[in-house]
Amino acid sequence: MERGLTRAEVMDAIINGEVIEVYMEDRPYPSCLILNAGPIPLHVVAAADAEARICPVITVYRPDAAHFEADWKTRKKEQ
Repeated sequence: MERGLTRAEVMDAIINGEVIEVYMEDRPYPSCLILNAGPIPLHVVAAADAEARICPVITVYRPDAAHFEADWKTRKKEQ
């Protein structure tokens, strides 16, 4: 909400988005980066605890061209 994003946008990204990176080493649960490539792209980093049936959202942000390629999936290499 600090970034002007709604819960509906976040939920839509989680439900309809595409997992583009997986972080199996994250604790206490593995997490992933989800892209919702709608008219205004959105990235959601969320974890999943299947046993408890919860999905904690870690962060949500609009990807920018300084860090991602035009597909919003590929990180730009640091120079």
